Amino acid sequence: MNKAKPGKPVQALTNQLTGHIARGQPESDRFTRPSMIRMRQSCEPHAGDEIILALPRQLPWTLNLIILNQSKRFDLKRRKDRAKAKLEGLSA
Repeated sequence: MNKAKPGKPVQALTNQLTGHIARGQPESDRFTRPSMIRMRQSCEPHAGDEIILALPRQLPWTLNLIILNQSKRFDLKRRKDRAKAKLEGLSA
């Protein structure tokens, strides 16, 4: 893949990447040219950042457990709500 020069427009590269994804996964509609440009623009400010460790390795163990517990509760609530909506849809 071609590497774009810093500060130069990368429209050709964006078009090439969008075309490649469209040919490889025609059912995917998320990788449009505007969305690819937004993705690139969101990454540009972080281009020179140092790669950091994964968040769980940076947080204390107790905080990791709290986050996991809360996400598990959220997931269970979401599943319960979906099941309830499905049952309401069947009874209607």
